[in-house]
Amino acid sequence: EGANKPYGTQLLISEFTKRALHGSYLLREVDLIRVKGKRAPVAIYEVMDHYDLDQLPHLQELLSTYQAGLEHYRRKEWHQARNIFSEV
Repeated sequence: EGANKPYGTQLLISEFTKRALHGSYLLREVDLIRVKGKRAPVAIYEVMDHYDLDQLPHLQELLSTYQAGLEHYRRKEWHQARNIFSEV
């Protein structure tokens, strides 16, 4: 809950919760964070099912583009990541 404010999100879940989900949900990987009691960083995801697809008809495309930016970011390809994130 406390991580939502810095990321500007409403609902974040961990990779552990994601694995336990049944059904399909619209999720966006946000970051890797350190969690109390865990040695390795944990992936966190924003639950995005609350977005109105009538208002954001290209949401899936935006999420794919965002994922590409995240991959560049993690490879430290800052220029490419910044360009893609600006596009999103």
